[in-house]
Amino acid sequence: MSRYPWFLLLTVCAAAQTNRPQPAPNPPPEIQLDVVVTDAGGRPVSNLAAAGFKLAVDGKPAPIASLSYLKQRPRRLVLIVDDAGLPAEGVERVRAALTGFVNQQMQGDDEAAILHTRSGSSVLEAITSDKHLLSEAIEQIQFAPGEAGEEFILTGTATTLRRALAGLGAVPGRKAVVLISGNLALMRHHPERFERLAPLAAYASAVFYALDMSNAGAVELDTLMVA
Repeated sequence: MSRYPWFLLLTVCAAAQTNRPQPAPNPPPEIQLDVVVTDAGGRPVSNLAAAGFKLAVDGKPAPIASLSYLKQRPRRLVLIVDDAGLPAEGVERVRAALTGFVNQQMQGDDEAAILHTRSGSSVLEAITSDKHLLSEAIEQIQFAPGEAGEEFILTGTATTLRRALAGLGAVPGRKAVVLISGNLALMRHHPERFERLAPLAAYASAVFYALDMSNAGAVELDTLMVA
């Protein structure tokens, strides 16, 4: 079976809310969502209609304007390495996982970007299908002792995530953002630093994953691909 899933594209009309009446409100923005539907055996289901879905925005029902069935679209993956808080023993694990993903999991027209929270570049500049360039970005992942205070980690991670999601709005195709960090517990204690990311992800039609590097063991990237 192909590693690519079969997708149902939902175009969602999210009505803007306001407390003050407007004589001529702008049309509500359209948000595109990728949805994977499988049966009990894990096989893709393609014969569904919009009436078979229910969608809520902020807990309120939202209309589904249209639904399209898509297959084998190129994947766009942004891998963000929290190298500001990456433990020394985790550097090689992350490098090995990223190298395995680039060499074994990327297929066809897939593109990826590898960004660092200590020093990032634009997604539009970094995203590529060139495995040589991606390998160079992997080699740049280094252990940085002594400079990763909590504020440094939080600011660097939030800023890199925000820039990545904003840049993905101009990138076509299926998109996912993966944060690889050993500081997820710290970030959970400061949700206010990341609360504005959800709207950016929605408008970029990007899904988000986080890999916890605080525990020993192999880093499994292939299971995270929207595959």
